[in-house]
Amino acid sequence: MSSLSSKQPRLKHLAKLRVKSTAAKTAGGPCSVALTNLLSCWASNGHDAPTCANFAQELKICMATRPTVKAGKSSINYHAARLKDKVSPPPYD
Repeated sequence: MSSLSSKQPRLKHLAKLRVKSTAAKTAGGPCSVALTNLLSCWASNGHDAPTCANFAQELKICMATRPTVKAGKSSINYHAARLKDKVSPPPYD
């Protein structure tokens, strides 16, 4: 048995201990389809085209009725920063 196997390996000193969010980012909100339709209409027909008025009205209604939901923020990075000194070894001498 070698002498290395009996020793615990030392971890590299960490300046910060952070966890990246694993939550999947949404590609858009509930009004993204209405916005895409309006932008496509403008690209095809021009900015002041009367054919795009219904898409603009649809987007205005969607934005007005959209609920504002604030997502809860994870506290994992707060606890990681608080416990960093217990997890990370002291710097090498």
